[in-house]
Amino acid sequence: MGRPLNKKYIGKRNTGATGLFGNTSLIPTDYDLGGLKALGSTVTTAGSYTNAQAVALTTTFPKPALAGEGAVTAVGTPTFAYLSNASVTGTATKAYGGGTGVVSITAGGGTVTFTPTLTSSTTGISVTSISTAGVAVVASGTYITGQDFVVTGGTAAGTYYVLVGGTSVTSITLTDTYAHAIAGTSATFTGGTGGTAVLGATYNSINTLTLVSGGTFTQANVASFTGALAITDSAGQGAGQTITVTSANFAVNGVTYSNNGDGYINTVPVTPGISATTVTTIASGVYGTITVGATPFNTITLGTAQAAGTFYVGQVVTFTGSASTNFIGGTAAQSNAYATGQSYIVTATNGTSTLTFVGSDGTALSGGAAGAVTGLSIVLYKETVSSTDQLVPGMKVVTTGSGGSLSAGTYYIIAVNGSTEIVLSSSVGGNAAVVTSATSLTITTVVSGNTAITFSSGTAAATMTFAAQVTTGYSGNYAAIQAQSLATTGGVVRQDTDIIKQENYQRFRVESSDGAFYAKLVNTFPTVGGTMAINATDSAGGTYWVTKITNRRCRVTQNTGNQFTNGSQVNWTFGSPVANVSVKIDNA
Repeated sequence: MGRPLNKKYIGKRNTGATGLFGNTSLIPTDYDLGGLKALGSTVTTAGSYTNAQAVALTTTFPKPALAGEGAVTAVGTPTFAYLSNASVTGTATKAYGGGTGVVSITAGGGTVTFTPTLTSSTTGISVTSISTAGVAVVASGTYITGQDFVVTGGTAAGTYYVLVGGTSVTSITLTDTYAHAIAGTSATFTGGTGGTAVLGATYNSINTLTLVSGGTFTQANVASFTGALAITDSAGQGAGQTITVTSANFAVNGVTYSNNGDGYINTVPVTPGISATTVTTIASGVYGTITVGATPFNTITLGTAQAAGTFYVGQVVTFTGSASTNFIGGTAAQSNAYATGQSYIVTATNGTSTLTFVGSDGTALSGGAAGAVTGLSIVLYKETVSSTDQLVPGMKVVTTGSGGSLSAGTYYIIAVNGSTEIVLSSSVGGNAAVVTSATSLTITTVVSGNTAITFSSGTAAATMTFAAQVTTGYSGNYAAIQAQSLATTGGVVRQDTDIIKQENYQRFRVESSDGAFYAKLVNTFPTVGGTMAINATDSAGGTYWVTKITNRRCRVTQNTGNQFTNGSQVNWTFGSPVANVSVKIDNA
């Protein structure tokens, strides 16, 4: 039926995140893993941070979908662009040109550019005379080299430029062009008596700056963009002025990776349908009294322990009722005390009676009061799915059905608990979607890979972008076939299974979060230990079970598809399938 699979289709040409290749240990090495490496980022919300806040900002990168097979999470730091909070200072020694484009400031490894607004011109200056050498007798004032000096009336009428000026002077020297003034080149004139002049209508000092580009600063260099910083004209004109930055505001504009990680995927080959969306309310009579710990008031203890696993990290918790006292802090936006319906995210718990929180935007809590609190009910949200295998926080879930108050739309996983429970948010890292109890419900879902980058405080948000997979050569990462496997009967079917070695057309050595084992290819969802399935999709979205596979062809059995009959031998691809010609094999 054809040659065995090329090693590139099972990831055997891929190096690990550290660049190593050819490791002999199968678990947990990632040298032959499929999937993608991080390459860049797309900032969806830039946020605003002071120097100190930017330096303290920590970054959390998403967990790879193939983490169970040894994938490495990317590591990096944010980069920033200057936003605002500086004033023009200093005294111009050479005039700037209003039509010369932008001016820039370089410090801390970043360059920020601005459009300048020049100081208003000075009118009605009295001019007594201008000599042939350009010496002008004028009304006392301050004159900056390069300013234009337009004289009307008298025999010396014309346009000049200040060559030698000064502060509170009555005699200046003029030249014939702005360029000559900047270069210090004198000129000769006819000379004569004067009338009145306008100073600095076109060339003058800078009054204000309008931001054009905030540049890019590494996190380590943000603090350097403070103090008095010199302004440089992009056309090599002007000089002398500075801006003084006291506490600049910065926006996140990207990330720099110190480790690009691996094992990320854009499309997850699972569809964990939602079978219930529920909100659980725990009344005060069930848990007893809430005891709030000491500063910073972000940990509570319930008087009566609940069932094990009731609480878990990443869970969204709200409270309803009337608190007997302020008991927990919040962000400035949330206020620094209890508020009905305010959401918190669990960061630590024993699963039964103690809970530690941060605000729903990830910021630390403050305020509140220690001691006993009564009068509240604890509210928990969750969605029940067929399986949480391969699901990790940050993944995007698109629903095509609705139930309770969960309508069709796009959501993000913010917590995964056990084998069937997730919590969804309407935004990356946001609050839980408010759902109501549904006894009978089926919501079809499509899950996308985990790309969300989150930050420790503020509103900034970003998503990862990935390096393109390669198809030839030995540099870069290849896509690899993703299979579903069952290591032992009664275990969990692992959706993100990698093929280590092809023994024959139907028997493979595979690797999943259960370890490495041999598995036989079957034409159904795996239910027996030591079996695996490979999914194929036709151009119309119909699916098939692959029963044999070689380097270019596969044999299929119908699942939901009907372009090919049972037993058909068809071409396969990792790209887009062609109607009645080929199928797409799940890959990462």
